[in-house]
Amino acid sequence: MTRPLHAQRSLRGLRSGSRGWILVETLVALMVLSVGVLAVNEALQEALLTRAMARDFTQARFLLEQVVSDLELQPLLIEGAEKNGDFGDAFERFAYHYEVSRVELPAPELPSLANAVLAQPLQLPVSYLGKIRVTVTWTRAGRSFERTAETLVPPERLYIGQSNNAGQTPDNA
Repeated sequence: MTRPLHAQRSLRGLRSGSRGWILVETLVALMVLSVGVLAVNEALQEALLTRAMARDFTQARFLLEQVVSDLELQPLLIEGAEKNGDFGDAFERFAYHYEVSRVELPAPELPSLANAVLAQPLQLPVSYLGKIRVTVTWTRAGRSFERTAETLVPPERLYIGQSNNAGQTPDNA
């Protein structure tokens, strides 16, 4: 069976003119595909790192709250007390530091008319508060991170002693 003349010409042109083009097209397609796969791989790695960092920040916040609540439960806090510690084997990448200090409260300025009306100058019930500052630090992928929280306690709970008691907590005083 013979083919029509125009069909024979198209087969000859396909064979002689497109030799090697299929290989080049395949290589270009593979290169484009590999660039796409590399981009997806990089995006997945970044997503995993971001997820792990978010988990670390959440865990650090819970550990921070744990240290603050443990300190708030103590009946007395010593001014100047500081402590470094860790959270054991369960959270070995995390550590904490806390310090207890005194914060002076400034007396509010009253307008001159209020001073004329008041028989006695206005006195604040307390002149200071205690401040607890806790910092949790950790590392991830060679980078260091930290989160800090502060809270105030009433002056009745702050022990202001001599300098030889500084650095001790009520547990070991």
